[in-house]
Amino acid sequence: DRDLTNNIPLGTFQDALDLLPGVVGNHFRGGRSSEVLYLVDGMPVSGAMTRELAFLVPNTSIAEMVVQTGGFSAEYGNAQAGVVNVVTKDGHNDFHGIAKFSTNTVGWEKLFYDNFQEAEFAIGGPFIASFGGPVVDGNYFLSSNVQATDTPYQSQLRQAFHHPVKYNYNVNAKLALNLSDKLQLRVQTLGSRWNWHEYDGLWEQKLSALPERDNRSLRLNASLTHTLTSKMFYTLSAGFIRLQHRVNGAVPEDYSSNLYLPGKSPVDAWPG
Repeated sequence: DRDLTNNIPLGTFQDALDLLPGVVGNHFRGGRSSEVLYLVDGMPVSGAMTRELAFLVPNTSIAEMVVQTGGFSAEYGNAQAGVVNVVTKDGHNDFHGIAKFSTNTVGWEKLFYDNFQEAEFAIGGPFIASFGGPVVDGNYFLSSNVQATDTPYQSQLRQAFHHPVKYNYNVNAKLALNLSDKLQLRVQTLGSRWNWHEYDGLWEQKLSALPERDNRSLRLNASLTHTLTSKMFYTLSAGFIRLQHRVNGAVPEDYSSNLYLPGKSPVDAWPG
């Protein structure tokens, strides 16, 4: 996390992948971007139909990334080129927080950039509740970011659209409860919304007709970890994911999955 947030100027965790050998533009070993399986805390964050990444996790919520560019087992379904597992932070026993703002619109270098701006914050700390019975302690972690940009095609798109041409905001909320000395429950919510106009050279003479695109994604998941001994434990995980894509306000695709397992892409249920 320190490298992602302090030492390397990155907009998203995907930018860090391009620093790895064999990865160019999120293409692993020459494979397609849709052949990469993205996971957050071991649970999928990609659509089963397009297999594209549906969530951007704020950098301040990332503890580490585990990347496999080959040799992964059958545990990971629908992964042909690579597997990326983003592990998010838990809260601590003391309150802590961070807030930051970044932009590339200052200085002469802005002439070569895409008018990118980002605001991000994260807070975490202890959590105690009684629920009318025994006291349950744990911790929480909440992070969110908002990004706005005019995209690499700002010289063309800004003729027809106001700033920002593209914006997105992402939220990660995580609650861990110690039900007993050997039993821990984690509940997590991921949410993303992306809104943008996608440049198409065929519409160069009528840019104002480019449709507005809007993606809304939500994932809820829970995991229960039971520690049997100092060297043995098991985890049960389940989740729900909903992805929605809009073009000019219409919904050409609206699908969701009810229950899915770690490492497996959800099965899309299309409305009849």
